[in-house]
Amino acid sequence: LYIGNEVSWERKTKEACLAIKLEEEGLPNLWSATPPALNPADLKRWRKDRILETYLNQVYFGSHAYGAEAAAQTYFSKHAGDLTLVQAALIAGLPQAPSIYDPFRRPDEAVRRRNEVLTAMLDSGFIDRTQYERALQAPLDLKPGQLYTRIREPYFFSYVREQLIAKYGASTVRGGGLRVYTTIDPRLQKLAVKAMKETLTERSDPASAIVSINPKNGAIRAMAAAIPGKKKIQFNLAAQGRRQSGSSFKTFVLVEAIRQGINPYSTRYLSAPFHWQPDPNSEAWDVTTYSHSYIGAVPIATATLSSDNTVYARLTLDVGPENVVRMARQMGIKTKLQPVASIGLGSNSVSVLEMASAYATLAAGGVHSEPMAIRKVVLPDGRRDKGGGWGVAKRKRVMPDGVAYEVTKILQQNVDSGTGTGANYGDPYVAGKTGTTDNHADAWFAGYTPRVSTVVWVGYPNAQIEMSSVHGIQVAGGTFPATIWQRFMAGAFG
Repeated sequence: LYIGNEVSWERKTKEACLAIKLEEEGLPNLWSATPPALNPADLKRWRKDRILETYLNQVYFGSHAYGAEAAAQTYFSKHAGDLTLVQAALIAGLPQAPSIYDPFRRPDEAVRRRNEVLTAMLDSGFIDRTQYERALQAPLDLKPGQLYTRIREPYFFSYVREQLIAKYGASTVRGGGLRVYTTIDPRLQKLAVKAMKETLTERSDPASAIVSINPKNGAIRAMAAAIPGKKKIQFNLAAQGRRQSGSSFKTFVLVEAIRQGINPYSTRYLSAPFHWQPDPNSEAWDVTTYSHSYIGAVPIATATLSSDNTVYARLTLDVGPENVVRMARQMGIKTKLQPVASIGLGSNSVSVLEMASAYATLAAGGVHSEPMAIRKVVLPDGRRDKGGGWGVAKRKRVMPDGVAYEVTKILQQNVDSGTGTGANYGDPYVAGKTGTTDNHADAWFAGYTPRVSTVVWVGYPNAQIEMSSVHGIQVAGGTFPATIWQRFMAGAFG
């Protein structure tokens, strides 16, 4: 438990010294490579039963099982306290060589080893001859359990595993022994999956992904994805997948505009087809609205409610694409962004997790919190890793609260009477923005309340496939993404 596993005389000598000290005086925590100085007040003799209990709770029994309880669940689908004599003897024999005595792959060797344990118990007087003879004839009767082999939340699990590997190294993480407490709320996770599956029900339907974050500390409360017709996929659509965000990226332009002092209610922009070609040798950029309808000079706030591309194309150039990139990064977008003229219309690709993190900044009044997936980690010796930074919110103000307030007011109107009405579940504080790419290959709804920031994406994960007719409709951010968002939020907070 306390030192490495290298095969050397030096290690065996250290092991013997530690064993003597543990029994005679007791030990403080020695999991770290540089243990603290011994404090006589911390030294306390360990009884034999405590030493044995510590060993049995952490030793490897094979098949991903660390500790006697995990072994009982893995091989017999029951608690360790409910094991029969024969079952307990089998498990007791495994730690010496778990791979050699693996009951699943080498049953004959497992029975031989079990019988050695039974013989030792007979010789030591723990069982009588009748019990011994009966136990020798018992079959293995394995009942493989799923508790320690089934990954319940594969997408979030992979995200957490990457963070652990970055901190402790792959060998430590794969070796086991770490007890990890995450930020996921199982109830919200189930509601997220339920909302997606109830909305996109056909095998030919596009996939969807959802991330929900607590804006107060960045804790990820739900991270899930669903691909109709597929039960298992390794790729994390919520954290690893990156797709064009469409008009949901306009929010960053709006934030930057207000930060620069532009009044969104009194400042008017032209709603009309926009042609831009600063260099005659470059390809022209022509922008139209989704509905191909225009209303002339219009306040920025009003143009936000109709998600007018032509207004936001002009506004992006005025506030500066570089400034939009800077603001988006400060709010939580980690993917490298290109400061092109079309950035305000969502031409760059981002992840669902990044968008949820960025919108959480608005929900927190302009304070960004780094996404947090792990609350705490308990090391193999039972000590909490307080030096790892787990569970500590990393917060930073990135805009004045007045800017976040003004943006939120407009996005609240968007849910009440703009493109986001499909997400309205009755909460007056809901704010959000739809997003749809020009080719209808990606559709988004990004929304928040003071309690949570939630983002939904819908699309086909393997290709840019136009969603022109799904359940008979053309998919846009205000359709299925808004519906999924509404169902999730109503169940979680309604």
